[in-house]
Amino acid sequence: MEERVRTPWWFGLVLLLWGQSVGFSFGQAGIPEPTSPGGSTAPAGTTVPGSSTASGWLRLNGRIGINNSDPRSSLHVSAGDVYIDNIGSGVIMRSPNGYCWRVTIDNTGNFVRTRIACPGEPALTSEMLALQPGPGEGQDAFTSTYSTTAITGAGYGMAVGAWTTDGTPLTYQSYLRFNLSAIPATARIDSAFLRLTYYDIAWFAPSPNVGNNPVYLQRVTSAWDQTTLNYASRPTSTTVGQIAVPSAESQPGVYQKLDVKSQVAAMVANPATNFGWLLRLQDEAPAPPYRALQFCTSEHPTPANRPRLVVYYSL
Repeated sequence: MEERVRTPWWFGLVLLLWGQSVGFSFGQAGIPEPTSPGGSTAPAGTTVPGSSTASGWLRLNGRIGINNSDPRSSLHVSAGDVYIDNIGSGVIMRSPNGYCWRVTIDNTGNFVRTRIACPGEPALTSEMLALQPGPGEGQDAFTSTYSTTAITGAGYGMAVGAWTTDGTPLTYQSYLRFNLSAIPATARIDSAFLRLTYYDIAWFAPSPNVGNNPVYLQRVTSAWDQTTLNYASRPTSTTVGQIAVPSAESQPGVYQKLDVKSQVAAMVANPATNFGWLLRLQDEAPAPPYRALQFCTSEHPTPANRPRLVVYYSL
């Protein structure tokens, strides 16, 4: 962003001669900066004139101070404002990892950050990965205290709930995982959504979804496989970054769409930590009251009902 100031024709010549005398370098926009062996540094306390033609750039070696005599950083403004008018085009910043971001501000004062290609680098490319694995490909199953050694990975549904059998309290938890290896670890995750469809057979009377049944979607932190998963061997999980899913009384065929951007971003950035998700009740106290949810698995005979993860990312 530049501000144009009308100045006398001779001002640029005077400023150029002055700059050479104190060690500043000037150049036209888009033209490589002339260099000299070793460079030079302006003497401490040098004062820059108050205006310029603003049709190029000005490089000052070392720290720059405005309204102060001893700048403490690369640009130090003391007792003054930095005013940028109409910041619609934004300010471009480079983060420590080498990414460039355009930061703008909207009319309500909210800052908006968008990753862009750094100046002089190729444009970013946007990609989409949709995952909805079928039988033999997907990883999803549930565990139950009804049988701590039962393996359920081949079933059409998975359960989350608190129930009883012959007066004995039961707890159900479900696990699922997607293969994210197609996304480079350096990619920026722009959005990610997990879609889970409610199961169409009622294990828990009178319907698949019963009672006040809000759940948590938590990241799993240790390895598991649906061919060996049971309650006794269930993996560990973490509450860090967990997603709260509200209570649902939806009927079979209706799906729940969850925003999992932050969790997927962490899984992609560190592939070794992608152990998928755990679905558990927010309140796992023994029943009654009875509460439960059922979701379709990747083994479900209707492909559209299987768990689906869609990820948009930039390279």
